[in-house]
Amino acid sequence: MTELCFDRWNICVHHCLNKYARFTQAMMRVYVEVQTQLNQKRLKELEEQQKLPDQKLLHYLLAQLRNQEL
Repeated sequence: MTELCFDRWNICVHHCLNKYARFTQAMMRVYVEVQTQLNQKRLKELEEQQKLPDQKLLHYLLAQLRNQEL
């Protein structure tokens, strides 16, 4: 009887551990996917922020050139 109980308990533990492992793998997949999306968004925002000073500088230089032409 004890051996039978141990076998059932062992099966239960393995089942539980497998279920936990599948759950954590699924959560990790979601985390990696979301983190990738966030990183892409941040990179795009950073690139856009870097363009702004370049555009302002370009407008400033064009204004200076126009003033020199007058």
